Amino acid sequence: MDQTYDDLLVWAYLGEVWGERMLERLLQDGTFADEREHLQLLLALESRTRQTLEAVISSRALDVSLEDARQEADAYAKGLAQTQDWEAFMRETLEIAMTALPDFEKLRDLDAGPAVEALIETVEHEKAVLAYARSRLARRPREAAEAVSVHLAKWAPHSAAAPGAAG
Repeated sequence: MDQTYDDLLVWAYLGEVWGERMLERLLQDGTFADEREHLQLLLALESRTRQTLEAVISSRALDVSLEDARQEADAYAKGLAQTQDWEAFMRETLEIAMTALPDFEKLRDLDAGPAVEALIETVEHEKAVLAYARSRLARRPREAAEAVSVHLAKWAPHSAAAPGAAG
């Protein structure tokens, strides 16, 4: 079955809700304490994109339940602390982003309306995650942080509260 625009939009939004909650939990629990600054940077990225997609969801009056995504993120974060080191986490992050990028691109390509800018931002978000994970796996943490910082700086002038609107 082909995914509709709304299906992909909800999937993307719930993915950002999940990512934001997971990173919040890692920070709260002190998981990867040596990587706290990087976790905070990634959280800023996830939060920004979640807000951007939330505006698109709201503009379409879609009713989305967040509880399952948040519970799954909590469970993942708890398990992560027990089963993976930072490098394994980065390998998994890379795999998730590589798998998700084509669907983010499909979502962007389905919209020529007012939300298209928000969806371009979302695709670039996923590319920033890919660049971050690749750089971390190559042991280049400054380059990784820059990939996220550049994305955040580029999109900062744009409103995360209104799809397609510049702030």
